[in-house]
Amino acid sequence: MFTDGCIIRKINPGVTFMDLFFNLVHRVYFYYDNSDGVLSDELIARKAYDVMNYTEFDAMEFKSLDAGKVTTSPGYCREHGVSRRSYSRKALMYQNYESIQAWYEPGKSVTSNLKEARDRGLTVSLSTLRRYCKFNNIPVNPGHCDISEWYNPAVSVRLNLQTARA
Repeated sequence: MFTDGCIIRKINPGVTFMDLFFNLVHRVYFYYDNSDGVLSDELIARKAYDVMNYTEFDAMEFKSLDAGKVTTSPGYCREHGVSRRSYSRKALMYQNYESIQAWYEPGKSVTSNLKEARDRGLTVSLSTLRRYCKFNNIPVNPGHCDISEWYNPAVSVRLNLQTARA
């Protein structure tokens, strides 16, 4: 509640004690779980008083949590029968795959692309790269040959092994 009061004061530096108290009461009523009745009017008034008398308020900084990078329209999702959460996750997946496409080399294996990504300082997991390849129909290991292409049953196992290593 103290942080909420500081945010209100940061948004409106000229807020009065009564306005801050009213806003905190509103937040408690609509956003806090006060089923046990601990958040009384007296406690809210003390928190508002603490916020108004906080001396290091100007040095406080609030950082964004990167929440809401992708937003979805509730009307669109309702109209098309899609969950907003799943739709936004799919949009984030497309955005992530688009950033991978900028540096991914399809002629190399997934592990070598992962190594190069880490050398560049990019953070991506092996499973994400494999899902990216599957989604875009890219072979995971393009240099891999199927055994039926090089195995010759007419020659010895030793000769087939030498052929495979070559």
